[in-house]
Amino acid sequence: MANASSSSSRRLPQLPSAVLYEIATHLINDLDDEDNHRITLSTLKSLRLTCRDASRMTNINRAMFKSINLHATEDKLQQLVLTGLTPIKSFVRQLNFFPSPYIPGVTREKFEEMLRIHYSGFKFPSHCLRCRRIDDEHAEDVSCLPLSDREIVAQFMSYKKSADEDMDLIRDGILPELWRKEILL
Repeated sequence: MANASSSSSRRLPQLPSAVLYEIATHLINDLDDEDNHRITLSTLKSLRLTCRDASRMTNINRAMFKSINLHATEDKLQQLVLTGLTPIKSFVRQLNFFPSPYIPGVTREKFEEMLRIHYSGFKFPSHCLRCRRIDDEHAEDVSCLPLSDREIVAQFMSYKKSADEDMDLIRDGILPELWRKEILL
């Protein structure tokens, strides 16, 4: 009978590098298919995380990291995670800075219209996956439109504050410049 330590040290069989390369190439070619892009990218990420050889493959890294989308939001700055950029730095060709999904300068009337659309369950096409996910997360909160003027004002003030803070992160230029220096130089 094998003890627990010997069974946990067994290695899983590994595919030959040529086979892994073919799988990766097939997946990378599927990235162009807009309908399957999200699933294919997720599969590539999983492959990179579970297979050491795949994580070192230039074609996977080039496909995954050629363009990076950065969302500067105040709440995300409170949850920073130290990340080593050296492994992906050479593959990045483009940095895209998106403000938060909040719209600065929105009037109260427009905000109320946005609330009505939001609570009706109507979905606008979104320019990025993160914004689409945020919309989906908040779509479950659509129990009813706040009825009182006081609730609408409170939501409007909170929205406006978040929009202004998030835009300041982009406008002052410090955060985008730091990213550009770190990645693109």
